[in-house]
Amino acid sequence: MSNVYCAALLFLIVAANALAQHVSCKTNYYSVTGSNLREIHQSFRQGRPWRGTGGHDGFTVWNITWRFGTAHNGSVCRMTTFSTTTSINITLPQWLAPTNATDELKAEWTRYISALGKHEYGHAQFALAAAADMQKRAREVSQDASCDGLKQRINSVCETVVQKYKQMDDAYDQRTEHGIKEGARLGRGRRPD
Repeated sequence: MSNVYCAALLFLIVAANALAQHVSCKTNYYSVTGSNLREIHQSFRQGRPWRGTGGHDGFTVWNITWRFGTAHNGSVCRMTTFSTTTSINITLPQWLAPTNATDELKAEWTRYISALGKHEYGHAQFALAAAADMQKRAREVSQDASCDGLKQRINSVCETVVQKYKQMDDAYDQRTEHGIKEGARLGRGRRPD
């Protein structure tokens, strides 16, 4: 499953984007072990790279930076170029299945990791939507009487877009209970073995 989600994201960018938008997507893994649900859950608690930030099995962090150029032309300053760079880092667990793992446990892991991956991919979608919105909104603020004024307006628009999509990203976790409502729970509510 390596970078399946990142590859899908990059395909969407290439297929739909004619603007100056650069995307970097990386999937990281941390190892979990166990031959039953209880052992795997215990391994999650010990292996999560973000132990102090909550009991979520996957984690997506995204950031958008922007660059633009301006030029004074007569009585106005115009934006001449605009580009964004979107960095997405998805971290997922990777189960090192023991040889004695049951077929039922293997099937449950497959179901679970697929749901978790889709949930984390949902977070990445907010990053891509924010970058696209930023492209659109920055171009709407394409000129000002002064270059300093134009730069301030463009930066303000971009910061507002990032804040808006970060809030939407947080609301997505609240609405889905960090993916649990989408099936991203190992054991689907069953008690660990």
